[in-house]
Amino acid sequence: MIYEKLYNEIYALLSVKRLGSEYKGIYKKIESPDWINEHDDIGIEVTQALLQYEGEAQKVIDKFLGMRLEDIPQAEIEPFLDRAEFFCGRLQAINTENGTHSYVFKTLYRFDKKLYKLNTNYSLMKRNCLYIFLHKDNVVYSDIEYIFENIKVQQSRKKNKFNTVFLNCIETIYVLDFNLGIISTIMLSEIEQKKFAESTLRIRNRVGGNEDFIGEIEI
Repeated sequence: MIYEKLYNEIYALLSVKRLGSEYKGIYKKIESPDWINEHDDIGIEVTQALLQYEGEAQKVIDKFLGMRLEDIPQAEIEPFLDRAEFFCGRLQAINTENGTHSYVFKTLYRFDKKLYKLNTNYSLMKRNCLYIFLHKDNVVYSDIEYIFENIKVQQSRKKNKFNTVFLNCIETIYVLDFNLGIISTIMLSEIEQKKFAESTLRIRNRVGGNEDFIGEIEI
């Protein structure tokens, strides 16, 4: 299931700041990365484990979220109409699950795209972080280990590297720390997930739900 870009970015920052004091502070919303903490020299890029087709669906969600079907140009919604989710007649999400590619494949595919971006068009910080929504629970821990090792190999070939990668698996956040070479696990209770979701919507609505918003957001 694909959700709006700004919603993801805010939710990611809220959950990262929950992880520990090292991520506290004031973050500014920019692009490449999505968030920067200038005082502590931290950058956080946020993405979803999506393939190209799903990325196109993401653009439709970002552009037409909350709109009625009759108000969305047919040419843009037609490729995704059979997978579009509507609530009270308004576009809510697009379900792109087809079982063809595993979440591991999608995660590494998206990481490769972001690693390229880090090395070509990115405002580098002292600590560069990447937050990936896998949109999947009950993941196998050995898969997380495989992702960790694969990322290490990918980054060994590049000048600039992500220091930390967060994998959001709904009720669990895996923290891949490439400075220390360890994987940490953070559990999110249903109450915390609900709190983050409610806070995310409140903050998103405060800035008008503009996915192109740039500036400081008080979180």
